[in-house]
Amino acid sequence: MNIRLKFTKIVIALALVGSFINPSSSMAEENLDEKIVHNPDDTMLIKSEVFTFDNTGNSILKTTKPNKYGEISPMVVDPGRGAVKINDGLSTLNGIRGRTARDFSNMETFKAASLTIATYIPVVGQWIEKGSSIWSQLSNVKTDIGSGTGTNVRSETEYTDRYFYHWLYVYDGVWKDYGYSQSRYWYKLVSLRYIDKTCDCVRITGYDFSKLQNSPSKISKAPNYMNKTRLSTIVKERWNTGLGKYFESY
Repeated sequence: MNIRLKFTKIVIALALVGSFINPSSSMAEENLDEKIVHNPDDTMLIKSEVFTFDNTGNSILKTTKPNKYGEISPMVVDPGRGAVKINDGLSTLNGIRGRTARDFSNMETFKAASLTIATYIPVVGQWIEKGSSIWSQLSNVKTDIGSGTGTNVRSETEYTDRYFYHWLYVYDGVWKDYGYSQSRYWYKLVSLRYIDKTCDCVRITGYDFSKLQNSPSKISKAPNYMNKTRLSTIVKERWNTGLGKYFESY
């Protein structure tokens, strides 16, 4: 076998090994500033509110009530021309990123450490959390995490995200699509393993914080995120003047 052929085979073999060692490399290189825009039907509706306007143009939230799932939905059937409806919607999750493992000699060292969840997410920048904060959050959602004292600690963190929308509508005999306000929710995924000194046993615990859909760990906020009075006024003014749909993003 000649030297050139041997060299080619070695290069191919190394490339294949690299692909197994780092199967998520394409995800790591993803540009998080790139945005995806969904259709309302592709998102999960979590709240719907209707706004009408008084004679001075002030926005007024119409009476709402929770449904059997605790969600808020408008009671208004015909709110009058120019009324604005804002539906809150969540997209599905976009992927898992940023796997990072760290070892600590004991739980005290872990709790005192600052852990980088992500080196960058839009608007927020670097995402860092104290070990003590992560432990406290785990304690709030888990009951089987042990004493929180011990040695040989290994933590693993990752993160995921989904889009949050205020879908905008104006009533003109029927509800008409009038744009959206887009934000982005970020959630951490945490795994923790340590030897619990109170039982001389290995504790393995963790939590996927994306289960708390409406309580993200971080938010890339649009200019008018949760400012529905302002959004309803913008939509009403654009409908009055014929400017058309309104769009904003983080």
